[in-house]
Amino acid sequence: MVVESISSYLSDPDKTEAKWRPIVANFEKTLVSVHTLLADVKQEKGDFVLEPAYVKLQEMLNGRVTLLTRLKAMDAPTTAEEIALLKEINARYMTLVASTRKALAELNAYLKDQKK
Repeated sequence: MVVESISSYLSDPDKTEAKWRPIVANFEKTLVSVHTLLADVKQEKGDFVLEPAYVKLQEMLNGRVTLLTRLKAMDAPTTAEEIALLKEINARYMTLVASTRKALAELNAYLKDQKK
């Protein structure tokens, strides 16, 4: 949801504050979800906390919170420099999302293995 919003904004030739505000609202919704997931991960008390995937998952979620918080605080990017920065942030965010998915897959595999 967030990446698509940023990508849509970047592809729009008319970058305005009015078009940026709904995207910021998406950041806020995503932040709530990420904070909830991060809180759940921090509550984990099983053997999974000893796994490298646990540390990786926490790092990825914290990274997403940091990027989303920065994005949320930004005014609408309109200058060439701001647009370049937003493209870089978007690329970093996509990497974090992919890494988070991988860490979640490792967590799911671990949990599935523990049920055996």
